[in-house]
Amino acid sequence: MISEDSTGASIPTNRYFTVVLWAVANKTGTHAAMMINLPSGSYTTLTGATRDTDRFTNFNIPDEFNRESSTGFLVASFLLRNSTDMTLELTTDLRGKGPLNAGGSGGSGDVSGPSTATDEGVARWDGATGKIVQNSSVLISDGGAITGVASIAVSGNVDGRDVSVDGSKLDGIESGADVTDATNVNAAGAIMVTDATAKGDLIGGTAASAFGLLGVGSNDDVLTADSAEATGMK
Repeated sequence: MISEDSTGASIPTNRYFTVVLWAVANKTGTHAAMMINLPSGSYTTLTGATRDTDRFTNFNIPDEFNRESSTGFLVASFLLRNSTDMTLELTTDLRGKGPLNAGGSGGSGDVSGPSTATDEGVARWDGATGKIVQNSSVLISDGGAITGVASIAVSGNVDGRDVSVDGSKLDGIESGADVTDATNVNAAGAIMVTDATAKGDLIGGTAASAFGLLGVGSNDDVLTADSAEATGMK
């Protein structure tokens, strides 16, 4: 029964952890010692223990059996649940693997990821350990096309333009705006042919920056100035 981790802390009931079995190769006919590395912590879930994001599992072999003599070798790892009967959840064969590539958790900077991924998908960090990546819905094709982006938040300039400033200008443009419609043309102080309502209509100023229409009248009528009229003529 394993009740404590390598730090001496008690392993609570129903916690998951992995122990590593390694051995020392001796001459034929002599005792071959087998050792167990305890973890430095445990997890509340089987998934957490399998991924070992906190690097509790210890795959190290002491230097006197590793670098100095090369007699130490990994055998297997056992993922256990600390229940009443100490349940074995997973066994991994480590034979032929060195301490640094045994479980993706040996060497500093090792990165692990999911068993499958989307082709051309962008890998994203999973958590803040800097050691686990996850899949993404954002794709970058071999030709450089990017798809699957829901929104983009930027600071600074894009292609030399300040998006926040230009965006405010764009927000001020009416939906479906047409610079040639009557409302926009008249607002700009111009006159459209559609402003005329009948044949022969004359345009006359009614005040500063304002105009009105004057009907052409009857045949042989003569246009004369008249300050009393809205257009100043009749």
